[in-house]
Amino acid sequence: PDQGQGRKPTISVVQLPCCKFTKHDTMFGARADFEYVDYGIAAHRRCMRVWRDVGGMAVAAKAVAVDGSKATYTTPRPLG
Repeated sequence: PDQGQGRKPTISVVQLPCCKFTKHDTMFGARADFEYVDYGIAAHRRCMRVWRDVGGMAVAAKAVAVDGSKATYTTPRPLG
């Protein structure tokens, strides 16, 4: 669907620990929808965080634009 019609995009975020670096424990002030320890990761930092949809918060914070006022760096592709 055309996101330039003012509809809020669905944006999911998955945070994986990397090189002893975890950037945030919140996204736009919201705690992750899921947080768990993945013992399959061969490192000391194994906390996985998943936010199902931060699209509305991203638009409200003006981190993304859905009105065509900012250039996009990705091309929408159909799923499947």
